[in-house]
Amino acid sequence: MTSDFVILGAGCSGLSLAVHLARAGLGERRITIVDRRTRFERDRTWCFWNALPHPFEPAVSHQWPEWEVRTAGRSVTRRSPGLVYQHLPGDRYYQQALAELRDHPGVDLRLGVDARDVEEAEDRVVVTTDGEPLEARMVFDSRPPRDESSSDSGGRSSSGPEPATSEDVHLLQHFRGYFVRSARPAFDPELATLMDFGVDQKRGIHFIYVLPFAPDHALVETTYFSPSTLGEDVYEADLRGYLDQRLGSGTWEVTDSERGVIPMSTRPYEARPGRRWCRIGVAAGLARPSTGYAFLAIQRFTGRLASRLAATRNPEEVTLPEVRPARTLFLDRVYLSYLGRFPERAPEIMLRLFEATPADVLVRFLSETGSVADDLRVMRGMPSSLAVEAYRSRRLWLPR
Repeated sequence: MTSDFVILGAGCSGLSLAVHLARAGLGERRITIVDRRTRFERDRTWCFWNALPHPFEPAVSHQWPEWEVRTAGRSVTRRSPGLVYQHLPGDRYYQQALAELRDHPGVDLRLGVDARDVEEAEDRVVVTTDGEPLEARMVFDSRPPRDESSSDSGGRSSSGPEPATSEDVHLLQHFRGYFVRSARPAFDPELATLMDFGVDQKRGIHFIYVLPFAPDHALVETTYFSPSTLGEDVYEADLRGYLDQRLGSGTWEVTDSERGVIPMSTRPYEARPGRRWCRIGVAAGLARPSTGYAFLAIQRFTGRLASRLAATRNPEEVTLPEVRPARTLFLDRVYLSYLGRFPERAPEIMLRLFEATPADVLVRFLSETGSVADDLRVMRGMPSSLAVEAYRSRRLWLPR
């Protein structure tokens, strides 16, 4: 039997697209979702500001009205009425998405299936799996490229980003986190520490990320921006050293952990390998190159895509939504190029960004919901050396 749509990967982008399709009135269509995982659990979390409505607001588990950036000697704390930084754990996300999809008889979720090759014919596309082949009018592929790691989907992709040009930058954001309980109150559950740069910077841009859920409970992550990942012993030493220093040796315990690798790349992605084969999620470049934030971009993209599919009888003719404006990619190239040349300046740049930018403008800028005027306000507050980098890289504005 041929499906209308096959979605490869039941992670954030795959399930989000399915939910948006159902909400757009396509829940009666034959939608097959395949993933090589055999169960859903808390394998990761997503964090973002409440800058864009999305279907998964009920699954948000915690939010912070204040956010800070710290260096070895200074800190900047920001807040803005109505804006909060939110935490959405993977298990709650999966529970809500799956519960909603169960109400639509056309949706078929197949776990424990490893999708392999995708072959396109004139009137259909065929997905080879480790079981029976799947046929569909369209395939939406969230599997990560071979050279990236992501928990967004359930397998490998047949190709990754296109080859980089001399102007493109490719880094990885890699992190390990402990959910910790402390023996005494040690955290402020109203304040999220987005970046604490008061740690060793010898291995690349390095900071600690702290999300307190209660005075004695927090997620603490050691995070790097660099070309390659590090050994597990490095991450563990980072976390134990930070926690011992802040809380005291023997006064805390680990209740759970998480890890991840997110591409921070300005390389162009091959968003549409075929007329009936489209990439979605991180595989389509939806993780913002300069920050790694992806959740809101995925919601915006999959929501628009579902609306376009609902409005046509010929889904293979649908034009994919824009991932992000050209000006945003230009600014990300400037920022990453600058940090690639001067990584030691990252703490001061981030402190300056939070210090010089109005909180509402800052949130819109980081959430990719801002205007040209917002971008200009951000740039005006940056050091003159970044303006020089922008002038040096002005050719990157030109379309390629």
